[in-house]
Amino acid sequence: MKLAEIQSAIAQETTTLETKIERRKCILDTYVGDPTRLRIEMEKWKSELEVWRKCLGWIDQVEG
Repeated sequence: MKLAEIQSAIAQETTTLETKIERRKCILDTYVGDPTRLRIEMEKWKSELEVWRKCLGWIDQVEG
């Protein structure tokens, strides 16, 4: 895989995660009931997003 392909795949994944997180925030704003499971899942997505951003940063360093 070329660096550009890897960067593109990471960009797609980060966009997907950002969208999921924003949707979850909207749901939690109006959610009635115990939001624990929803919050835990959202925090997992945030952690995953940070990992992808670090990977992208490393690739940018290699490319630069």
